[in-house]
This record gives sequence, structure tokens and C-alpha cells, in this order.
Amino acid sequence: MKNGECKMQNEAWRTPSDGACLTRQTGQTGRTSGAFTLIEAIGILTVVAILAAISLPALIREIDHAVSQKEDATLQSMSDALQHSALRTGYIAGPNDWYVSIADETGISADDVLANSRHVRRVFLIDPAIEIGDNTSGLPYAQTNFALGSVVTNGIGIVIPPVNARALLLSSLDPSHPLPSGLGGISAADFSAIWNADYGAVPTSVSAFSTWGGSGADLKIQRVNFSPLFVDLALGPYASSQVGSYSINSGPAYGVTNNLDGYFLQNSVLTLYSGSGVDSQQILTRDGSFVYEGDVWKGSIQGGGFLSGLDIAGIVAAYLASPYNPNSAAQPPGPNAQQVLIVNDMMAYMQDYIDWAQASFNKSDPSYANAQAAQAQMVNDVIGQYEKPNYYPPEVACP
Repeated sequence: MKNGECKMQNEAWRTPSDGACLTRQTGQTGRTSGAFTLIEAIGILTVVAILAAISLPALIREIDHAVSQKEDATLQSMSDALQHSALRTGYIAGPNDWYVSIADETGISADDVLANSRHVRRVFLIDPAIEIGDNTSGLPYAQTNFALGSVVTNGIGIVIPPVNARALLLSSLDPSHPLPSGLGGISAADFSAIWNADYGAVPTSVSAFSTWGGSGADLKIQRVNFSPLFVDLALGPYASSQVGSYSINSGPAYGVTNNLDGYFLQNSVLTLYSGSGVDSQQILTRDGSFVYEGDVWKGSIQGGGFLSGLDIAGIVAAYLASPYNPNSAAQPPGPNAQQVLIVNDMMAYMQDYIDWAQASFNKSDPSYANAQAAQAQMVNDVIGQYEKPNYYPPEVACP
């Protein structure tokens, strides 16, 4: 090559200092500026692979944790939806329509209720020992099928709240280990074992889970208790010439000819009827009782119910309103003073008795003497209310 000449194929140029010809090779023997060699690329990929191997398990754990938290929240919202639906409609869903109630209440699709985000089917279980409606009924429960709500009774015939009115929502987050297929026929004992299982634990004492290969971290158990949704309602007649009646949630009216007691779902609307039509309406939010006295419905002490078939508050009101006995040992100083005296005596005695009970029924405590004195005063005033002067009927021992 001549001095000062460079071949065009080598992209030659002349430096201003010495006129030397510099070249930038572009053939197989060189590389363009800014590119990586094969060895450099392999090195970078190796570093990336090492970093990925280190961070991937942590990333997977974070994803699993997020999915787990989401499923916990989802199952809780489904539990709430079942309870809200029961209070709104007066109907507790059963094994064939539980997902419909949830879907209607939450607005999500039935398919999203039936399966979780990892496309594993959820399971709904009802306690086999449930007693709701009556001693032989289970879920579904429709309040309209029972004239006086749930009337489950105990061994001595007393109406009690629904027994074991509970259900379970189960979910598995491991697609390779869906929930066991034998859960549908579990016993009451196995249901209780699942109900009482600790968070993140597999209830291996349950035969269906004894060989299940899933992890406790992937098993989600949501408990649904329907018993607290019910309130006690007592109705009874007393000294009326007509028969009062009632209805629930605009249903048919039923006459109250005997004392009735049952458990209704909260937020039910109770309508009371007298001979002239609608007497009053109540929204059942807590235990309560009503007595049809003097052809008018009267409210009793909330949660007090009846004693020996009679409304306590109603009896007290009628007693205070009744005329005094003119043949009593001592004439009263004013209208119904005898009755007021007896009621005050009873209240004083009950308060002294409570004080004595709080003293563990210690007869050396002053509350015992106070209760004795209050009792004697109450008895004397009761006797004085009905006896004629100088007449003392023989005492009869209590059975």
C-alpha cells in the first residue's frame, strides 16, 4: 500500500498527527464496537441464572403467601355472605344451593364460588349433628316452613336455640392435592375434628385426611356458625276475651291460644294483631316476649320470657292496676298502696338475696340477716293484704 493511501474496504482514515493510516476491521477477525463476545454473553447469562436461582424461591413464597391471604379473605367473605343472606331472606342454604346464596349476595359468579383462584374445587360441609327447625331437621332451613321458627327441644321438652347449626367451607391451594373425595359422608365427630383444627394444621384424625398428601399451609378451613343469628320469641294469652294473633314477614296470621316459644332469625318482622286489626310491628333484633292481655298486646321484659306460662312484667302491671282488698287487716293510705308495698318488698328481698349470693351464701355475712328480715317483711305484708282482722290461716309447708 502506498504512503497516505488506505483501502476503502478497511474504512481507513488519516490521523492529523502523523498521517498514519488507521483501520477498523469488520471481517471475521474483528467485532463491531459495542457488541459482546460469546464468552462475555455466557458470563452474563450465568450471573443472571445464579441471581434467578437465589431469588426465585423467595418470589414463589411471596406469591404463595399472597394467594393464601387472598383465599383467607375470600372464604371469610363467603361466610359473611351466607349469614347475611340468611338474615335477609329467612333462608339458610343447604348442600345443593350454598354457592347460589353466596353468588347472589356477593355478585360474583357461581363458578368463582365453587373453585378457588388455582381452579381447585371448594367443599361445603354441614354438621351431621345439626338440629334446626325441629329435632329432626337440617339444612336447608326455611323460616316460612315453621309457624314459630325453630322449635328444637332439649331432653325435658324446653325449647332451645338450634343445635350444632354450623357448616365448613374448605379449600386447597395445591392443585396436585385437591380436597379428599370422602368428606361428604363424614361423621359428626370428624366434622368437629375439622372444626377444631388449628390454623395451618391438617386434621389427620379424620379418615379422609389421614392419607391426604397436601400441606397444612395449603388447607383453608372457614367456619360458619348460624346459631347466633337466632333470637328467642315468646308469645302468650292472658285474661283476654278474644284471641290475639301474629305473623312473621308478611306471612299468614296464627292465633295465639296457648303459650308459644320459638327461635327466629334476626331482622324478622313480627306483626301482632288484635281484634281491631294490626296492633303493632316489631323487628326482632334480640330475645323478647309479648302477652295478649285484656285484648291488647303488651311487651314483656326483653329476654325475660315467661314464668310458669305467664308473662312476669304483664302480671306485675295487672297487679298494680287492680283495686285493693277492703277486707285486709289494715286499710291502705291510698289507691293500690297495698300492691306497691308488696312489689317494693319483693324488690328489696331480691336485692338482699343477690347481695347474699355475692357473699357466697355465707350466713355470717350481714347480707344473710338482711335477706331474712326482708323475707319476713314481705311475707307479713302479703298476709296482711288478704286476711281479715285476727284471721291467721294455717301454714302449709312448701313441697
